[in-house]
Amino acid sequence: GNKTYHSNMREFVLALSVLLCAAVVIASFDADRMHVVDTRLVDGRWNVLFRGNEPTIVNPDGSLSFAYDLIKSRGAAVMQQEKGIVLPEEYFLIDVWSVWVEA
Repeated sequence: GNKTYHSNMREFVLALSVLLCAAVVIASFDADRMHVVDTRLVDGRWNVLFRGNEPTIVNPDGSLSFAYDLIKSRGAAVMQQEKGIVLPEEYFLIDVWSVWVEA
């Protein structure tokens, strides 16, 4: 009856929620979503805050890897395109992961 419908609907919503969460986690790095948020020149060196999506790539076996090389090369390109500043070939990269959870 009605109780079975609601129970099945709850299970469907839970399964859908898990699938959506998995889809978010498996997302690959999208270079077009990377932008310069803020810059500051300190002692002749640039501190740059970039914004982008999940910094991972999906490997052929389905595992995930941090997209280090892609992020560094795209960061240099974005900095030059958006700010006209050429980053040095070697620079430090610090990844800060922020998750927005809304109740």
